[in-house]
Amino acid sequence: MSAQKADDKLKKKLKNFFDKNASLKKRWTSLISYVERATADELNKFFNENFYMIYGVFLDTFSAYEANCKKSKHSTREIEDILMILKNVLIHLAELIRRKWQTRSIATILLKVLCKENKMSVRVLGFELLLMFLEAVGVPEPSQVELFASAIDLSPFQTAYSQITLRNQPVSAPDKQSVLLPSSGSQNGEQQAVQLFDILLEYVSQKPSNFEFWFDLIKEQYFTAFYPEVCKSIGLLKDDNTGFKPYCPHQLQAVLISKLKVWMKNDQIVSVLWSKEDNVQIMLEIYRQSCRLSIQCDETIKEGIDVFKSLFWSSSVHADIKERIIEYRKFFMQQLKTVFTSSTPQGLEDTHIAVCKGVLELIKQLFLDLYENLADETRDNIMYTVLSTTTSLLDGTGNKVLADNLASLVLDAVLFMWIRTKTRKEELWDALQEGIFGLFHFMEPITQCKLKIIQLTWIIRQMMYPVKQKKKKPVKREGQAGKGDPSKTAISLSPDSVSQLQPCPADPKISGLNWTVDDLVFVWTKVLHIFGKVNTIKDPKIHAKGIGVLTDVIAILLQAENAIPYEMTQDTSLPEQLPLIDIFGTWLFEACGISGSYIQGKAAALGALCSLVVRHSPNRIPLHLLTRFYEVIHKSFKEHSNSIVSYSILTKSNNIFSLALPGASVLAPHYLAEIKIVLDNAAKPAPPKDVRTKSILIAASLLCYPQHFSSLPVPGEPGSSSNMRFSGLKAELKNLFIDTANNDPLPEHKIMCIWALCNMVFEDLLHDPSKSLVTDIIKVIMSFCTSSAAGVARAALDSLSTITLRFEDLRLLDASLIVHIIDSMCGNIKNSIETIKVNPSKDLEEQIAAHFYCLLDFLMASTVYPFDDTKMASTVFGAIELGLLGQKLKLEPVSLAKIKEEKKMKRMSVRDPPTASNDRPTNLNELLDNLRVRPLHNSDVVKEAANILLVQLCNFLQNFPCKSGIEILSSLVQENDDVEEDESVPLYYIYNDFALFSLVEIPLEDGDSMARVIMRDATGKYAWDARINYDHLNNGIEPPCSLLKPALPPPPFPELDEAVAIERDEGAPPQFLEGKGDENQDQLEALMMYLSEFDDCLPESKRMLNSPATPRRSFASDLEQAHLGIQQQYEDEVRMVEAMQEERPSSTRWTVTPPDPPEPNGAHHYSRLFLNHFGYLTFDNKSSFHMVENTQRFQRSVVQLDKTSGREMLKIGVIFVTQGQDDQKVILRNDQKSPLYAEFVRGIGWPIDIASHRGYLGGLDPHLTTGTTAPYYANAIMEVVFHEITSMPTNPSDPQQIHKKRHVGNDIVHIIYSEHSSDYDPTTITSQFNDAHIIVYPLPNGLYRIQIYRKENVPLFGPLLHGMCVNKKLLPILVRQTAINANRYVRYNTGGYSRPFPTRRRALDEIVERFKEVRPYEDLIGQLIAVGRSEGGEEDGGGH
Repeated sequence: MSAQKADDKLKKKLKNFFDKNASLKKRWTSLISYVERATADELNKFFNENFYMIYGVFLDTFSAYEANCKKSKHSTREIEDILMILKNVLIHLAELIRRKWQTRSIATILLKVLCKENKMSVRVLGFELLLMFLEAVGVPEPSQVELFASAIDLSPFQTAYSQITLRNQPVSAPDKQSVLLPSSGSQNGEQQAVQLFDILLEYVSQKPSNFEFWFDLIKEQYFTAFYPEVCKSIGLLKDDNTGFKPYCPHQLQAVLISKLKVWMKNDQIVSVLWSKEDNVQIMLEIYRQSCRLSIQCDETIKEGIDVFKSLFWSSSVHADIKERIIEYRKFFMQQLKTVFTSSTPQGLEDTHIAVCKGVLELIKQLFLDLYENLADETRDNIMYTVLSTTTSLLDGTGNKVLADNLASLVLDAVLFMWIRTKTRKEELWDALQEGIFGLFHFMEPITQCKLKIIQLTWIIRQMMYPVKQKKKKPVKREGQAGKGDPSKTAISLSPDSVSQLQPCPADPKISGLNWTVDDLVFVWTKVLHIFGKVNTIKDPKIHAKGIGVLTDVIAILLQAENAIPYEMTQDTSLPEQLPLIDIFGTWLFEACGISGSYIQGKAAALGALCSLVVRHSPNRIPLHLLTRFYEVIHKSFKEHSNSIVSYSILTKSNNIFSLALPGASVLAPHYLAEIKIVLDNAAKPAPPKDVRTKSILIAASLLCYPQHFSSLPVPGEPGSSSNMRFSGLKAELKNLFIDTANNDPLPEHKIMCIWALCNMVFEDLLHDPSKSLVTDIIKVIMSFCTSSAAGVARAALDSLSTITLRFEDLRLLDASLIVHIIDSMCGNIKNSIETIKVNPSKDLEEQIAAHFYCLLDFLMASTVYPFDDTKMASTVFGAIELGLLGQKLKLEPVSLAKIKEEKKMKRMSVRDPPTASNDRPTNLNELLDNLRVRPLHNSDVVKEAANILLVQLCNFLQNFPCKSGIEILSSLVQENDDVEEDESVPLYYIYNDFALFSLVEIPLEDGDSMARVIMRDATGKYAWDARINYDHLNNGIEPPCSLLKPALPPPPFPELDEAVAIERDEGAPPQFLEGKGDENQDQLEALMMYLSEFDDCLPESKRMLNSPATPRRSFASDLEQAHLGIQQQYEDEVRMVEAMQEERPSSTRWTVTPPDPPEPNGAHHYSRLFLNHFGYLTFDNKSSFHMVENTQRFQRSVVQLDKTSGREMLKIGVIFVTQGQDDQKVILRNDQKSPLYAEFVRGIGWPIDIASHRGYLGGLDPHLTTGTTAPYYANAIMEVVFHEITSMPTNPSDPQQIHKKRHVGNDIVHIIYSEHSSDYDPTTITSQFNDAHIIVYPLPNGLYRIQIYRKENVPLFGPLLHGMCVNKKLLPILVRQTAINANRYVRYNTGGYSRPFPTRRRALDEIVERFKEVRPYEDLIGQLIAVGRSEGGEEDGGGH
């Protein structure tokens, strides 16, 4: 269809409309039909050409509808058509309306449409038409304005307010008949009002060009009701009693805020809103009330804040706003405060909290993002606002729910802002300090302040306390696992060690600030001074919390001070360190003086004060501060004995006497008095372990004081008349350690006390020894030798072994005490062995073994032969026998006749003689057989220890050191010494499976030979040279008889004395004379004569008993014939000899001459003779004597055996640190000794010439690349080489000094002699092997301070304890012994370690097992007597 046809068709629809004779209904229907189908242009033309007729039909139709309404005839369709035509009138005839055409009529119709009784859809349409009408009018009349003001019914909101009136009343129908389209059912008046208000604002939003008209209209007619107070202030409202007070209904506020968000995007609208003051005030009030909305309107609140945030804080602020931006921003921040102060409806706590968190985050974000562009006034205003918000929220009178949940956030925000500004305005900092401190009535403010001050402190530490990073190379300890091995990460610790503080999680908003040292220190100081009045806090717990913050800061900075390299402290370009005692001293001293219930804070303050004062630092504490410190300590001990206050002092000042602080000795009696209370087992409640540990260490640090300051008076309480000297403290210390050792339940504390008592013995023996004191101490130590705690027993036995270093002093003091010690140990061994027979225990076995080793130390240390005392010998060897066999060996007594019988049997037969008993050994072979089997106590550990003691005594008692030098324990002679190659093959044999013997034929210069015997057992190797000696000529001694001199005549036989007759009377028994000559009396003759006087005693012949017997007749005849025959034979022989002499004349020459010595052809001639002469080749010994298979494998095993020392070999690093040295590279370059250090080194051992030394070198190079001399120490059971770095040459071209590091880096124990003004760090020498460190510091009072560091897996060792003070004479001895014990403890705790004796024993057993030959006795003898060598070049007998 063409456009023309469509237009024509459309116009046809108006035919009835233009027909004036047609009915109103037809005309109206025709009009509606056309309007619905026509285009905008067609309508515009149509309305402008026919406005009069259109309006007439419209008005008549409306009147007709009104008439029907009176008849209760209502039509939604009809009223909607009416309003549609009216809308087109307003659209297309706006110019006529602006000229007041039909305005009153239209207003009247709209008034009827807007009646609140009408259906809401009609009212909405009518309200939209009203807006169009007013805009068309341009300048509405008052009645029209009033209609606008009454169009939205605000009365439903009145119920939420008390006693308020509204200036404009809603449009209402005069009666029911006047209602155009009644609403069905009840309607929500508030929702209707909100809907209409939303329509109004939406309409206005679409008319930016006419926005000012509409905003003024809304402002005057509605905002005066919404915001009466501000409207009154700007002159829009004069009636004080109208409008919603104090706040606009939140539903309407929500609508307004949502539309503001749209409006602010239009510059034209923004200009209208912010160009007039009254508009500005309205806008600010809208924002103000948005912040004051109930939390139920959380979304509106957030939206309102967001709207005004975009206005005031955007990067491109509108020009009209920018002029007063500071004012607006201030207002914005101030109103945010009300979000935190509003009440929280029940059930909406989380919502309120979430809103507040969002606001806080917004403020912080704005502060961060715009900080650089903010004016100082704005910045300050924000800070004050946040501070005010914080204090009002947390002062205890505000919203508790919010306070509990937001405290951390608001405090974080306010503190961050002050830190961020780095402001130097004192008034700002004063406000912060006063405001935050005023909140110290609960914990959270302190917690948040702590977080910030700790964060700043860590930044200070990083910027002002630089630490030189140490590069650690991973070192794999031989024999240990790899990655999972905990020893790789273990570090040495001391009782003073504290875990390294870990930096708090970094807040990038703070750490990321561009800090300078000056700004950082200033801000840190100001934040710290929030705690300026900490000692005025009323709540003791909060006070303790506040003091705790200060102590935490002190701890961080103290660790920083200790870690800073010395060279950096001398660098003037680096920031100066903070004077900690000056900064914190006032607060801490004040806290120490608080009385009452502030005990926790006082304890923390005292601990921090002790940490600041009692430390090894180059910064000396002024004497006046020390004096005040001593007073505080004394007073605290007196007022708070056995409390956390005294505990804090003891744990934080355990070095007070070992640092030689000026005048610190005045506190000695006070410390001792408190320590007695703390260590008293009856103290309730029991003090913590750490407190008791530190108490023992403090007491141990005083051990030297009684002798070193013997004449110094001990200060007492003021007014006391005590004249006690320091020498009097000796008994107190002794009793303290004895009581603690006996009563303290912890083994660690018992061990510490035992070592302390050991040091007391050393100290006392050095000076004027007290017999009773030494005896009491040693008896106490001995009482712990059988402790059920393995570590305690070990410490006690090691202490006794250590005391042997002063053996001679102890013997001179009381020799009987040594006997008592040995007897007690033997008794302990006996009792313990009986125990393990019944109840086996590994710990008890080790304890018994330790007893044997302790006995060895005592017996070897004896300066007199210990076994002159037969009782002692019996006791010791009885204990050894028990250790070897598990019982006393009992040999059955054998009669003399039985012994003769056995000897006869041996001569007549080669069979073994019968034994005296089948179940008990009666000779050495059987004893050795018993040793080969398992002893009755079933413990190899005990047997081994007893065996060590036995062989050590047999080999080395009064035979050590040998004349060749103490470094030689085993012979250095080898089988091939003094023998040309292939000249003599050694003869090896094993005896009793216990020892390996070798015999070598050694040619002598005179052409003769000798047998060299080399014996190897579990203790070492020993060589003897054996030569047959018949005439002593080899020794230059004349023989007693020779062919060159006549022999001496034999002595005459003694003349026999004649028998002396015994005179007696007949019938009387003989009387024997006593005295001279009684041996010649013939007593038998006298007795026989006496008995012959009795007939019953005579024979049948009645001959006297003393008469010679008469032979029988037959026998007498035979005897006579035999005599005659012999006589004849003799005469015949004489005649024959005479005839022979006549035939052979006599000669003057000797016909018999002695034979020449034969030339021995046997390869083992002299060895055979040696073995035979000493009884080894008897048939009885065939089971004990075995040859070996002499192969290359055997020779390698012998070489390896010879490399296995019979003594423990220890190497210990000795490091010298001078003033200002704390770097490994610098320390290792030391090649000079200070006088004191040189004296110390001379005391730990004696020098050896490395090139010629024949003992243990500990890896030092005999070619002198590691120096020419080294300190060395040895005794019968150990050798110690000290890797002393100043004795090693320094390589100028090697900054690492690898050749030094190679040795000390691999030592288990380091001895460090430090003259540096700060404590030595055990990680200075980087290594995985340094398990223990013994550090020595010379003190100005002539004593030496000791520090002990050990890894966690290293048991507590002694004799020196951490913190002890030692005098110069005892220092090297005790340091050396402590290092030796430390080395041993580490080794014994290392898996797979074995002592030298069992190591050699196992090596020998392996040789016996692998190379022993079981051969017939005939083969053995045959080999020994074999002649020469075989044709093949080998010895007869297979080369054995």
